[in-house]
Amino acid sequence: MWVKQLLKMSGNNYPLILKRAISIELFLILLISCSIRDFKTENKPADEINNISHFVQFYRGDKLIVTFKVELAITEEERQKGLMFRENLPEDSGMLFLFKDESIHNFWMKNTYIPLDLIFIASDMSVVGTYKNAKPLSEDNISIGKPSRYVLEINAGLADKYRIDETTRAVLINIFP
Repeated sequence: MWVKQLLKMSGNNYPLILKRAISIELFLILLISCSIRDFKTENKPADEINNISHFVQFYRGDKLIVTFKVELAITEEERQKGLMFRENLPEDSGMLFLFKDESIHNFWMKNTYIPLDLIFIASDMSVVGTYKNAKPLSEDNISIGKPSRYVLEINAGLADKYRIDETTRAVLINIFP
């Protein structure tokens, strides 16, 4: 509509005015589409934006026991926040904490509202121990006292339900680039 008004006012310069009007419209469309895309992806992890899912599977011998879809906690900030302030966690989900080195890792449940089981996994993917039913909101130290490289947090009771212990092995899917 505003293009027609511009053409009326321009007299004989239709081609120049038309080019400018089309340029302005294209610029506005591009600007709006970029803003919408940025709004939709703002504050989301890159993997969620790229629609990549991560999984941890547990096996006893050759038999698959269970698969969890996991969020990753890779940076120090992500590891410190963990599952804090969450009010629920789907049964087939968890959070996998990745560390650079195998060592004794300590956790707490500060600001964590969900009771959790923590599964400690060594570099060779063996389960080295579990800490079951971590109490919500507790600031007590949680550790198994054995070195691990990965720790998976899942809903409390699932380690027992699926008998995840030192006789099981983990397989990480889509975890590493």
